[in-house]
Amino acid sequence: MSDSDIQELWYSLSGLEFVQATIDGQISMGTMADTMGIRAVKADEGFLGLKATPTAEHLNPAGTVHGGYGATVLDMVTGIVVQTVLDAGQSCATVDLNVQMIKPLPLGKPVKAEGHLIRRTKNLAFTRGALIDDAGEIYAHAQSTVMIFTEKK
Repeated sequence: MSDSDIQELWYSLSGLEFVQATIDGQISMGTMADTMGIRAVKADEGFLGLKATPTAEHLNPAGTVHGGYGATVLDMVTGIVVQTVLDAGQSCATVDLNVQMIKPLPLGKPVKAEGHLIRRTKNLAFTRGALIDDAGEIYAHAQSTVMIFTEKK
């Protein structure tokens, strides 16, 4: 599917329908998600679940998973969760992201990112997210402010 086809879908489907299409494998979540091995696994109104597995390509010079990897996953989950409540023709962008790293992400071990919508106004949304493993261990968490806008075609 071409970039213009994906963009057309973005503005013709509701946000939840678009996110669901990424889960179903009909479309990509974008090149950043593809590059980082991030995929959507669950979406409901106001909730998004992602799965990510840091690899050797995501290491810092000390040989541990770079904190930017976790921050990027949290940015995606706290931003895209807003898309789950938007209408066709609406989009969003992160305004502010506050990340707290609790412990290093494990190399090669899948982690879940869960994003929750806290509150939405006409132009802003407030969200939170966490990176956790299957046992419920928290690696990092974040709060985000997201701007909502409508594209004029």
